[in-house]
Amino acid sequence: MADMSATSAVAVADFPWLRQLFGANFHQDWAEDDDDAQHVVREYLRGFPADYLSTIIEEIDRVLSLHLDEPTLAKVITFGFGSSYGPEPSEKSYTAWLEEIRSEAGGEMEGRGRTGVGPA
Repeated sequence: MADMSATSAVAVADFPWLRQLFGANFHQDWAEDDDDAQHVVREYLRGFPADYLSTIIEEIDRVLSLHLDEPTLAKVITFGFGSSYGPEPSEKSYTAWLEEIRSEAGGEMEGRGRTGVGPA
C-alpha cells in the first residue's frame, strides 16, 4: 500500500488540474504512449485556453509555496497526484520539474484569450 502520510500537507482534491496532468497523463503505462515527459506535458497544455492555463500555473504556485522538501514533494506528486513518473534526481528535482511545467504553461498562455473546457 502507498505511503499517503506525506500527502497530508496537501489537500490533493484542491489541485484538480495537477491531478489530471500527473494522474491521467503519467499513468503506469505512460511511456508506452510517449516516452518523452516534456512532450507529454506540452501535449496536455497545448489545447487549453489562457484561463485554464492560468489556473494550472496558480496550482503549481500553491504547491511550490508550501516549500515542501524534495522527498515530500515527490510523494505528493506520485501518491497524491497519481504520477508514475518523476525526474531522475541526478538530472533535476521535483521542484525544478514543477517550475519547468509552470514555464511551459506560461509560454502556452501567451497570446491566448479564448475559453474552453478542461477537467472537472
